[in-house]
Amino acid sequence: MTRLPKNSRLTVSVPLLIATVLLAGACAAKAPTLAPVVRISQNDGTTKLVGEGRLSHAPEYIELHVRVQSQCFATPLAASEATDAAVAKVMKMAQATIDATNKKDGVFSRGGFTQPFSRYINRSLTLCEGTFQKTATVVIKSSRVSSFSARLTDLQRTVLAGSLRKLDNKRGDKPVTFATLSEPAPRLYYETRERLEQEALADALANARKKFQAAAKVACGNTKHRVARFVETSASSARPISYGRSSTASGSGSGAVAFDAIWINKLLDVYFDVDAGTCSVRS
Repeated sequence: MTRLPKNSRLTVSVPLLIATVLLAGACAAKAPTLAPVVRISQNDGTTKLVGEGRLSHAPEYIELHVRVQSQCFATPLAASEATDAAVAKVMKMAQATIDATNKKDGVFSRGGFTQPFSRYINRSLTLCEGTFQKTATVVIKSSRVSSFSARLTDLQRTVLAGSLRKLDNKRGDKPVTFATLSEPAPRLYYETRERLEQEALADALANARKKFQAAAKVACGNTKHRVARFVETSASSARPISYGRSSTASGSGSGAVAFDAIWINKLLDVYFDVDAGTCSVRS
């Protein structure tokens, strides 16, 4: 498979890739004179075709976020201490979900900011006015994709079953510390993602060449063709997109979680230079 040079701009010609898409020699026999024809060349001897390259890859690691919040505390320090204690507990539990021998796995926290807090109930009632809250996030990155479901279940049971949540705060005006889990997200490592993107671009170029050859095989004359330039049209969705991240949401109980393949889709506008005076194809 032909690969694009890393970090190349798609609007410049690449000799190696151009060489793979040259249509050598003459086309097949001339089309019948009386047959209706459509010019390959539409604008100044240049024809544009769109090539598509689509690849998939199994997830290499799972990323999960646990958001820890302490609310309705009398002072910023009290809110901070409550959150920090809960974060330490979550990070300790999360160690069981990662592979300690894999240097790319890890559990770390981020954020951790304190701010004023109040809980608005209705026009006449505001709870916890003049109090403070602190929010922090524990990020888990685990390469144990196949066994992540079972480990997630254990983490859910501990985090969501009340070990970090005070359940006696029915009115909502007492200090409370609680945690919420995000949906587990399948990911690719940076190196894999970049390689797949380059391969998908090369596939898109080859796909455009195949389409051009199919259109030109009945063309007439000793017409030469070459790739003038190509432009990526899928830059806005160039990164891997996961389809059906999991069969169940992270907060839905102890159901098994399965992860689909990650897909990368690339589109290229490929412009072929054609001899407009001699080459046409039947409609």
